[in-house]
Amino acid sequence: MSMKYHHIFKAVSEKISEVLHIHDEATKELYTTIVKQLAPGNDFTFTEIMKEYLAEYQQKSFKFYQHPRHSGFMVNRIDEGLEVIEVNEDTRFVTGDIITHLSGDSVDVLSDRYRKQLFHDTFQKQEWAPLILKQHDAELRRGSEDYHFTLNSYSLPEPQILSRDTYQQITIYAPEQLVNIQEDIIKDIPVILDLRYTKGIQQLYDIQPQIILISRHTEGSAEAFASNSDALKVGEETFGALSEYETLELGPFTFEYGITGERTAYPDVEIGNEAAQDKILEFAVNHVRNI
Repeated sequence: MSMKYHHIFKAVSEKISEVLHIHDEATKELYTTIVKQLAPGNDFTFTEIMKEYLAEYQQKSFKFYQHPRHSGFMVNRIDEGLEVIEVNEDTRFVTGDIITHLSGDSVDVLSDRYRKQLFHDTFQKQEWAPLILKQHDAELRRGSEDYHFTLNSYSLPEPQILSRDTYQQITIYAPEQLVNIQEDIIKDIPVILDLRYTKGIQQLYDIQPQIILISRHTEGSAEAFASNSDALKVGEETFGALSEYETLELGPFTFEYGITGERTAYPDVEIGNEAAQDKILEFAVNHVRNI
């Protein structure tokens, strides 16, 4: 017997009341009505409604999902739209592409529509990954050319180990990926641990990196790991969901929530994470070579 949507909603809303010590009956009633009107078998729509509900509380550590998915690329918000800064799964994109429209709407229009889900953040801090996953297609500018792509979603990219003479660069997209690759890490060669696109709340296996790379997209337990590590931290201040986490499993859905407030991890060396040139990695490599 599967859980009904309104039972799942009730469990989440009660947990929020407990964690935040608030009773927001008006919001609860509004969303209860919406959820009760939703027919079974509409998991995607239900998930989106729940995300909108969570956004009412402006807690970056609150997440509701069915399966963690990935759009295959990462973006930064800039004046002209969304700049692609990392491509992993969806190789139709290249770094430096400027997305101007999603599902027919300009990025500025979407910025306004989703300002709660963007946590009213400045451009430098905005995280668009969850919003891109709900879009159908993207229009983008590449130099003087215009492109139009239907968007896909992927499971998480695989972790990467890049071995060089003087260092190893390890990139992970979820905290639990570190355990799976620990055997492949060479002892006694300095590690640059790239957490710039790491999201999730599992614990990280401590491989004792010399340098940790962080960005506005670093989210969850990776923020705590970076903050607590003695490694040199290079990059941008993190997303701001540094907390101790608990989870509520509700049928096929998961609600993650922080229980100790929310903090940010800060770099020792602040360098912008940009598309044109990977200055963060360049700094880290030069630093490691001189250790």
